[in-house]
Amino acid sequence: MQRFRIDYADRCGVNIFDLKNKSLPKGADSREFFFFFLIPVNKFITICLSYWLQSDNVTLEKRFNMSSIQTKTILNTIINDDCIKVMNQMEEGSVDLIFADPPYNLQLGDALTRPDNSNVSGVYEEWDSFESLAAYDRYTREWMTAARRILKDDGAIWVIGSYHNIFRVGYILQDLGFWILNDIIWNKTNPMPNFKGTRFTNAHETLIWAVKNPKSKYTFNYEAMKALNEDTQMRSDWQIPLCTGKERLKGEDGGKLHPTQKPEALLYRVIMASSNVGDVVLDPFSERGRPAP
Repeated sequence: MQRFRIDYADRCGVNIFDLKNKSLPKGADSREFFFFFLIPVNKFITICLSYWLQSDNVTLEKRFNMSSIQTKTILNTIINDDCIKVMNQMEEGSVDLIFADPPYNLQLGDALTRPDNSNVSGVYEEWDSFESLAAYDRYTREWMTAARRILKDDGAIWVIGSYHNIFRVGYILQDLGFWILNDIIWNKTNPMPNFKGTRFTNAHETLIWAVKNPKSKYTFNYEAMKALNEDTQMRSDWQIPLCTGKERLKGEDGGKLHPTQKPEALLYRVIMASSNVGDVVLDPFSERGRPAP
């Protein structure tokens, strides 16, 4: 078992990937180690499918041109393509766990500035822009429908969002027949302040944990979560800092490679809580810049 970290740089329009592997420390729990990746933001949506703890190799594919895809042929593969198209080509009922970090449709207007007039790094990329709420709803319904088809009957899906989109996401999840198990509050212990002082500091995001129907025999590793929480039953509010320091992926200029990279600790809890060794985990929005299983 090895840990991979995939960084990228966009040089002359060419995506360059650098794999750096490190051996698993002797005696360490292999479930603590994942391979992490960051895919360049472009008009395609990267999809990552991993068969965690089963292989030391990961394959990078820029495009998939198959009419149908056998899941076993793309394990540990990062696919740079439209996630809806790829999921519609995958085998039905072949995925155990889906973690989705879709566009939030933040609808940011003017550039944000600090009191000293320096710019705040916001999300202004094309992939987060929709012409209307109706267009965003259509997109959400399309990718969720594709995800539901490939999810096993006893599998689970996690979707993360902010106040900009999470209520619409939850409504569509239920409208498509998903059964919500929990909503988790990710309380950011180091949130970005509200520089204008016109609103409360936006200090949390919401994760929805759902299954395909109320009778699903989903995985919940209760004891593992309790052990992570000093032998106390884990609550639905998680205190986890934003991704900073060495964990934050940066380019050669020192700038963030992606504005919304998620902390490794957040994904660690999700995967530990709701999957087992050998499960197939699908991440349909890996260009959002967060660790993957």
